[in-house]
Amino acid sequence: MIVIKPTPRGIGLIHILLLLALIAAASVGYKAYENNNRIAEIERQEAQQREEAAHAAELAKITAERKAKITSILNKWNDALKLAGLTPRIALAQPVSQMQAIRRELDELRINECFDGATRKIVTGMNDAIFAFEMFARFPNNRVATVSTEQNLTSSSEKINAGKQMMNRCE
Repeated sequence: MIVIKPTPRGIGLIHILLLLALIAAASVGYKAYENNNRIAEIERQEAQQREEAAHAAELAKITAERKAKITSILNKWNDALKLAGLTPRIALAQPVSQMQAIRRELDELRINECFDGATRKIVTGMNDAIFAFEMFARFPNNRVATVSTEQNLTSSSEKINAGKQMMNRCE
């Protein structure tokens, strides 16, 4: 009779080689997984940076448009102020009315908290100038009115300049 001897069961060379191959494959797979995660994270950060740059560019454009709008109104104001300064006392009603319309236009302009603070300061200065011209027109040859007019015009200029500086700091 032929007796078949059982083969030894245990860890053989083939098993060790298979285990090493499995460990190597897992290591390569894990390194590929880590690299893919790094690449995905870098791509996500780059996309976020592009989005932030686009947003910043859009904000800069909007800010420039807002400043241009306020500057346009201030240019109209300066023209009206020069005209009022050249107008005889008796004919100041029209230039003062024009100044009031410009002041209302700026006062109704709502942009954001920073710009609104600047425009409020400028409008306060405009109010002082309008009041100065009204005093000048109402009280001819009155020394107190003349002093008040000069003070209000000086105050007006200071407040408008302060408002412009505030506006330039807005974003």
